[in-house]
Amino acid sequence: MGRRYYDRRGRLNPDTGGIWGPGPSPHYGVRFNFVPPKKSHFTLQSGGTLAQSAWGLVLTAPASATTPNLRIVDRSVPTGDWVITAYLWPHLYAEIAVHHCGILLRETSTERLHSISFWDDGTLTVSRWTSPTVFSSNDVAAAAMPGMVQHPLIVSIARQNGEYVFRQWDGLGNQVLMTSALLGDWLTADRIGFYANAGSVNIDALMTVLSWEKQIVN
Repeated sequence: MGRRYYDRRGRLNPDTGGIWGPGPSPHYGVRFNFVPPKKSHFTLQSGGTLAQSAWGLVLTAPASATTPNLRIVDRSVPTGDWVITAYLWPHLYAEIAVHHCGILLRETSTERLHSISFWDDGTLTVSRWTSPTVFSSNDVAAAAMPGMVQHPLIVSIARQNGEYVFRQWDGLGNQVLMTSALLGDWLTADRIGFYANAGSVNIDALMTVLSWEKQIVN
């Protein structure tokens, strides 16, 4: 698919090499390699449904009275140091405080998780989970962005120099460091993937993964 950029209005556009910044028809946002994910590269771990569409992978978390109940799709982590950048399109029911989705690390021996989570009130967090059904704590919580629950976003998790590094991108294309954690501090991940959660008893949560890019860091 080649290089794309995500602009301030949440639109995905081809990078034609045009002018970046202020000016006639400027390009704003972050440029990255757009890599549509394939269903065959991932494993559905904990219920829900995963479907391949023309847009990417669509994960549906069924309505559930149990909160949380993360529906996880993942794969093995790369070898060595790496960066995974995901372009996500949440489909959450706004402001009922139980719908959320994002990308995560998983340690299969303990079932611990470490996620970048986007919540239905517009809050973006880095969160720790003792298991898919037990929340532990937030490392950091960004200010809520009302009206953003149907808005595409770019987030990344990296393993670099003995740390896991969690980042998001703002609407102007700036990488924003959310936090980092030493390997083994909460977990040492052997799986990485994405998830959705619906705590409502009658409303599903959905998330489309439009791009999943892997970079190996030398």
